[in-house]
This record gives sequence, C-alpha cells and structure tokens, in this order.
Amino acid sequence: MHRLLLRALRSPVSTTIWWPFLFRLHRSVGASPPTMEMLIKPLRRYLYYDLSSLGRTRLVKGHYRFLARAFSRSLVTTLFDRQGLEVATLGGRKGSRFALELRPAATTLTDREGELVVSIRAKDQDVALSRLSFLFAEREGAMALLIGGLQGPPLGNKRQIVEATRLLHGVRPKDATLLAARALAAELELRVRAVSDRKRLYHYKYKRSIVRNFSDHDDYWRERGASQANDEDFVFAPLDPVGERESPREEVKRAIVGRVRAFVDANRRRPGAPTELGPEPARPADGAIRGAPAKTPLVALAKP
Repeated sequence: MHRLLLRALRSPVSTTIWWPFLFRLHRSVGASPPTMEMLIKPLRRYLYYDLSSLGRTRLVKGHYRFLARAFSRSLVTTLFDRQGLEVATLGGRKGSRFALELRPAATTLTDREGELVVSIRAKDQDVALSRLSFLFAEREGAMALLIGGLQGPPLGNKRQIVEATRLLHGVRPKDATLLAARALAAELELRVRAVSDRKRLYHYKYKRSIVRNFSDHDDYWRERGASQANDEDFVFAPLDPVGERESPREEVKRAIVGRVRAFVDANRRRPGAPTELGPEPARPADGAIRGAPAKTPLVALAKP
C-alpha cells in the first residue's frame, strides 16, 4: 500500500485520470478489482524509456478503451481476471501439437512491454517458446497494434526452439507469434508497429546495467519486412497472402492466419451490442485535481 501511495503522490494528475477509469472498466465487465500492479501501471516507466507519466496513462488507457470496443465482454473479463485464451492448436510433425495463446502480459513477466501477449508452447509443456508483447495504441494519429517486445523461453533453452522449429516444418516460434499478431491486426484493420531498440525501456535499463540481458530486435523487424518511421518505430506493411498449400511450412502459416481470424470473429463485439465503457465522466477542474477534495481516489485512499 505504501508503494502504491508513493507512486500516486508523485503523479497526481495521472492517478486522477487512471484510477477512476480502471475501476469503472473493471466494474462494467464484472471483473475482479484491479491489482496493485494495474493501479501503478502508468506511474512507472513503461514501454518507451522517455515516455512521461501522462503519456503512459494515455497510452494504456487507449489500449483498454479499444479492447472494450472491439471485443466481447466475455473476452475482456477473462483477460482482466488474469486468465489466458487458446487461439489455436497447431499440428506438427510426428503428431506434435502446439498451443497458440493470448494472455495478459502480467502473467508472462512482460508487463513493462505491453498489455497482452501472443505466446506459443508445446501442448505437453507449460514453457512458452516465444512471447510477443503488445498493446493497442494510437500512433501518428491512428490506432495500431504496437509490439513492445519479443522474448524466448525464460531460461533461453535453444534446444527447445530448434526442436519446435523442426516440428513446425521450419516455422520458428517467434515467427509464429509475429504472424499471429499481424493476422490479429489485419482482422481489426490496424497497422502493426514495433518499438525500436533505442527507444525500448529495457535498452535504457541495459545501458545503465539495471538488467543483464537485452535482445536486439531491430534486425529481426527489418528481416520481416518492417521499415523505420520518423518517430523511430518500425512499421510493417499489410500482411501478404500466405503461400502455396503444397508446402508444409506454408500450411502451418496458413493455419495460424486462419485460426486467428476465426478467433477474432468468435470474440468480436457484435454490432448493436452495448459498449462496455460509456462516455467519460466530466474531468475535474484543475483545482479539484490538486486540492484537498475527498472526491479524488488518491485523497480517499490516503484517508485513515
């Protein structure tokens, strides 16, 4: 509680915007109350190393507003309750099976790089072979699927990666998660962007020896056809059609794209369904944000 109050006191404006929004969203979908990690989410460094507290608040708030508009109440509630969803089961060589999943970033140790994670794992194992972190964010005037990071297994087991690639007919686990994210964006009519290494929070922490390991992603984004924009994000072209059916590798890629499309269709908010988040309540005046009113969540929480 002390950690929560200290961070809130350092960023009172962001707190006054973020907390009412978050509590209202959780109530509207019938989810359990937000965790402390969610409450302080925009009050600490996140995604871009140079993003202000207010900038982080707008970024994360925009993600959840889009999520509530685009997807069903059931999906949003499941994610808010820190549960994952299976997007697809992929068949590989020798009868192997792999699960492609959508999870809250808080459950995969990647919550400083996004809000959601596309991951892939062997069905008979719990260890994710690739974790792609992202959020829905407004960039250069339009909503995009913004990739914040791409991680392998927590212990970096290369042998597992090589074996999974062989079983998936040459599709690397990280290629599978990137393709799934691009297919998700295509179904939602969004462009895909990725944070560059220079702007990533973990690059900042690595340079200052706060973390020991850092994976460069820029070359991989370029290898997959992305180009760098003026704001230094990498921008991907629209997803190309998958290749010929005769290739087992292309069959795996086709299965990923097709099943992501089916997942989005099954979990999309239906036309005419009520929006889970109604209009924003009127923002308090500047004096109400700074002053002593008991109406702000910060002041109410600080009371004995």
